[in-house]
Amino acid sequence: MSIKEILQTDVKTINESATVGEAAKFFIDVGMNNAMVCNEKHEFIGILSQRDLLLSAMPDVEEVYHSHVGYQGLNLHFLKSAREKINSSIKYCIVREPYTLLPDDTIVKAVTIMINNNITSVPVVENKKLLGIITQIKIMELFTIPDLLNLE
Repeated sequence: MSIKEILQTDVKTINESATVGEAAKFFIDVGMNNAMVCNEKHEFIGILSQRDLLLSAMPDVEEVYHSHVGYQGLNLHFLKSAREKINSSIKYCIVREPYTLLPDDTIVKAVTIMINNNITSVPVVENKKLLGIITQIKIMELFTIPDLLNLE
């Protein structure tokens, strides 16, 4: 069984020209932890994670340290920093050249990439075109197929 047989093709993407605010809204609306990023030509560029987006909103550590704001003030610094960056580009948050799979790759290869790199999904890309993603959940669904060993 190859990846193309269990590929999730209805993947929501975000354009690399999006702002931090647009990306935050995207994550809220779609309810996913990662977003596949494409350019204007619909070519796969990379992945944007909620984690990387949050990191981009963090205030400068030196600035916070020297401000002596205390614990409560730290929250205000974070929110202020996030609001200041709301119109910034996501281009600097994108993980470019992430792990990817080809449609004919094996499920074992997908699981190995996920486990070794502590990630839950891998984009399936061919000739710069995003074909879909494979997720841990989709692979676990295979466990529930009663006659799994006869699928060869």
